[in-house]
Amino acid sequence: MLVFFTSCSQKTPWAVTHIKGNGPEFNSAKLTYHSNDKANGIDLEFLKTEDSLNLYLNVHSRPIPCSRNHPNMAQVTLQIEDKQYSFSAIRHQGGHRLLVPASIQEIIINSLKDAIPIAIHLEGYDATFDPAYFSEYFYKMHYPPRFSSHLNLSLL
Repeated sequence: MLVFFTSCSQKTPWAVTHIKGNGPEFNSAKLTYHSNDKANGIDLEFLKTEDSLNLYLNVHSRPIPCSRNHPNMAQVTLQIEDKQYSFSAIRHQGGHRLLVPASIQEIIINSLKDAIPIAIHLEGYDATFDPAYFSEYFYKMHYPPRFSSHLNLSLL
């Protein structure tokens, strides 16, 4: 039976988490692309609340250096096919998390929905993101399941 369950599972770095609050205004959902390289990789994190959708870039080892002229910003390069975009992202305290501007966020979402891989470069970090399963998981982030399963596979 274990072979059956493992053969049916999708191998994807995308994961969706739903958090239900005490009302719709407190509900949130998170879609994450987990990097295999925790030392030099970058995770994508889409965070959806009732009235917003934000994209964050997360790293796990060294802090992302700030821009020379702006201590709360960091330089990012985005490569999509033959197009390159350079932009500044808001650097959160500690330097391990960046907030991507909404205009770039839309470019990334549209590219991934169109099954186009994207590459992101930060000082000290590089990552390429596979669009496989993105549309499916992006939909799941926006439309949580109505009922949660209470099936515990560890008992099988």
